[in-house]
Amino acid sequence: MADNEQRQQHTSPAPPAPPPLKSLWSVRSAAGEPFAAVRVRNLQAVVQAGVDAWGRANRAQPVLVSAEIYFHAPFDTAASDDRLGADTVHYGLLSKAVAVSLLPASIAAAAAVNKTATDAATLRDVLDCVWSHLTGRRLDGVASLSPSFLALARVRYLAVTVTLPKASLLGDSVSLTAAAVFAQPSAPAPAPIGDQTQSQQQPQTQPDQLAIALELHNLRVPTLVGVNDNERLAKQVVVASLTVDKFDQKLDTYTSIETLVVKALEESSFETLEALGAHLTDLVLATYHCGTHAGPLTGGRDWQAHVRLEKPTAVMFADCPIVEVRAGSDFIRLPEATATTTVSATADIPAAAAASVLTSRSPPPYPLA
Repeated sequence: MADNEQRQQHTSPAPPAPPPLKSLWSVRSAAGEPFAAVRVRNLQAVVQAGVDAWGRANRAQPVLVSAEIYFHAPFDTAASDDRLGADTVHYGLLSKAVAVSLLPASIAAAAAVNKTATDAATLRDVLDCVWSHLTGRRLDGVASLSPSFLALARVRYLAVTVTLPKASLLGDSVSLTAAAVFAQPSAPAPAPIGDQTQSQQQPQTQPDQLAIALELHNLRVPTLVGVNDNERLAKQVVVASLTVDKFDQKLDTYTSIETLVVKALEESSFETLEALGAHLTDLVLATYHCGTHAGPLTGGRDWQAHVRLEKPTAVMFADCPIVEVRAGSDFIRLPEATATTTVSATADIPAAAAASVLTSRSPPPYPLA
């Protein structure tokens, strides 16, 4: 009996559930224009995590990490007295904190906690490692072993982006971003940001809003697209970028997503970038929503896909025309695989209009399954 009571006393409470994932756009909008901000951009390191451009795991590759912090209040001491105080975070200390989180032991520990299907650390593990080191909690809300580097009571918005510049065959890079908005507490905490001794006394603050997004940057693919007669004669390079918002996967799926997008671009015969962009968003969402894509994927039903298309040679005296298309949850929804005649829509888009948009699009040049 006494043993049971001791076990109950030592049983840690269940971690608070993280808020439902939102898009990067909505989280940044909720954060608003900052009073003050500190950023560190593209801190360089080498990690043995993620997969390379050919999908091979457990390979060392370069990584770039960026961190962005908005504060609830303007700089006070740092601006008026020209000295560091509790109202800011020293960018040097922030850089060191990020660098420590990228050590092999830290990433291996994050991979062990996430328990992915493979033994190799993933891109999500790296992001989780940096995030937990800065906030004291992983992205799933579980408290980390190390205290929070940041005094979150003073932080309004935090964004961390982990970029793999060599993980794409035809693009510039692949990145995974987490962003969160934190509510301002009723009583401001006096602990300076970056003071780990005092930050241990800070409450473990959960974000009000959270976003996780996977991005494939600037895929350059020869594509047959255009209205003019000359554009129907030969392919031209299209630069495509894809953002998958509300990305809930811990596995490294970006190489398979890139293959899917590149194949669709190579086999395109659309006349407009608008139709091509709509086709790409539909293709990504349908492939991963319906579970027809090979691989042990789960979830994905709340994804948002954002495609940005550029044609650098299309306009002689401009860099390029650009068309962007968004679809997915909170936008026009694709029909379910088992009910192809049912279309749901947001409050802003009538169901009839949504059905008209979907049925008016040309079928893909190859089956989705």
